[in-house]
Amino acid sequence: MENTVHCSLYLQSPSLGEETATTILAPRKAARTLNKEPIMGMSTHCVGFRPPDEQWSKMKAAWESCEAAGIPVPSEVEEFFAFDPPGDKPGQEIELGDAVSEYSCEDGSGYEVDVAELPPNITIIRFINSW
Repeated sequence: MENTVHCSLYLQSPSLGEETATTILAPRKAARTLNKEPIMGMSTHCVGFRPPDEQWSKMKAAWESCEAAGIPVPSEVEEFFAFDPPGDKPGQEIELGDAVSEYSCEDGSGYEVDVAELPPNITIIRFINSW
């Protein structure tokens, strides 16, 4: 996905004679200087949400009713949600595009959201971490 940051967990094993091991969480760039192998990764991205309109609410109710009844969700409903169950989404999911940019500094890295550049009617921004 666009606007995805990848970080890896690196384990620094003690050399012979050292008493403790050190575990650090570092971006891939920093880890290259440590010459360690990644053992776990994480990615982060953000999306925006518009409040649900009447059609969105009806389609979500249809999806949930079909699941509760144990019957297949109609293709029209699946297509409306781009084949991704609405689940706990608080409304229509909207890509944030140029409103989101990565930043990094000495102390870390992350995202900046330029609220003036958000698509219209965005009321919620969700930051999602995936492992």
